[in-house]
Amino acid sequence: MSKVAPTPNTTSVSLPDPAEMYRRIRDRGNQSIQGAQGLLAWNVANMVLVMFLLITPLNTGVMVNALRYVMLNAMLCVVFGWWRLRSQIRMTLPVIFIFALQLWLTICSYLAHIQLGRTNDFETSNYFLVMAVIYFFMGSVFVQHWPKLRELALKVLLLFVTISAVVAVGQFLKLGPAMQIAAFYNTFQSIDSWGGGGGVRVVGLAAWPEWMAFHGLIGWAILSSRLLTRSLKPWEFLGAGAFLFVAFMAQSRIMYVSVILATFVFLYMLIRNDRSKGPKYLVTFVVALLSLFIFAQEKLAYVLDTDIQNDPTLTYRQENAWPQAYHIMSERPWVGIGPDNDFPWEVSFAVPDRWFQGQFLDNGYLLLLIWGGIPALTLFMPILFSTLGSTFKVFRTGSFDPVRRQLAFMLCVATFGLWNNMFLNNGFTHIYLNCVLAYVGGLIMPTSAELRQEQNDKYGMRRMKGMPQA
Repeated sequence: MSKVAPTPNTTSVSLPDPAEMYRRIRDRGNQSIQGAQGLLAWNVANMVLVMFLLITPLNTGVMVNALRYVMLNAMLCVVFGWWRLRSQIRMTLPVIFIFALQLWLTICSYLAHIQLGRTNDFETSNYFLVMAVIYFFMGSVFVQHWPKLRELALKVLLLFVTISAVVAVGQFLKLGPAMQIAAFYNTFQSIDSWGGGGGVRVVGLAAWPEWMAFHGLIGWAILSSRLLTRSLKPWEFLGAGAFLFVAFMAQSRIMYVSVILATFVFLYMLIRNDRSKGPKYLVTFVVALLSLFIFAQEKLAYVLDTDIQNDPTLTYRQENAWPQAYHIMSERPWVGIGPDNDFPWEVSFAVPDRWFQGQFLDNGYLLLLIWGGIPALTLFMPILFSTLGSTFKVFRTGSFDPVRRQLAFMLCVATFGLWNNMFLNNGFTHIYLNCVLAYVGGLIMPTSAELRQEQNDKYGMRRMKGMPQA
């Protein structure tokens, strides 16, 4: 009997078609997005809410009472967005330093509670940094799958600061309704008799002149950032110039450093972008500025009458507010006295105790030193510098999405303004401005497609043969 040779195993393993794999992944992703439309709408609602609170009056208590709701709502939105959309939670250098600073301030607060008997209820001043980080995560989670969110955020923010600027112009003209709004927003000081210097310090819908200057700078940055990719339309040029003038009308003297620098940057960008029309832009801007000085000298009396050597507000800070900070720094240079927001500001200002930190300290750097000592200021400075560096790099990279570059430009301007403001104001304590800026920072993070392209460029990866284009 002859033996039959065994039949070889001819079963073949077929590799999946790359194009089919890609289509399946894409379809699964599309189904995920379609099933998460409610999450996208929730994110937009949170974004609009915090931008609306940016122009909400401080003295009504709405902002403080809404704080816990806004914080919890944003945190839940981040968690569900990360879970349903399978987005990455990205950490950047500024965020790492913010977490470190928040942790250190919390430790200092508890130490002050134990050692000095100060109140410690983990109130607003104890988590205002973490709240901003939550908004950063929310922006970065949703922009990965919805790049159009960047453009929408710019439009919404521009709308709110425009409304505030229009009210500010009415205040500068001393129109009745606008003056009533100013009196409602700021109950501490009449805007036409500020500091005894006369003039009209517009506050718009920002309560304080320095915050109105921020509104003006943000509006200017949004419009002028379009010069990064194209020439401005006539209404954009007029609008950007108007925002600069409104920031000037606020007469926040320390913020004039930012306003003047923004003016030079604006003129430089105009001339560089369109040299043929550059002289016309320059003449138009100078004539408008001279007209403001000629026809509105009385309204600008607060800043025009400033005597730098004998300025009463600066003298008050040097003789009354800052010495208390020096006393705290000398006794507790490493841990300070912790953030404390429980004791009413008005009462503590009238009856200061030995450890009184003061709403009216009006120097953000000193405030950090007395809250958390030298380590607090050491942790805070990298937040500013790393944000300035990273945003500058993004808006200078011509290959990036134009709207992403515009957001980076705006955030760079606002961060510089914050650094500038803190020399004579408690600039970093505006909770909702921090949230808006952090959200913008989140939107600057790369989308899924941008991240994939960056990785391809970095490692020299090429698309597989047969793989369809995205």
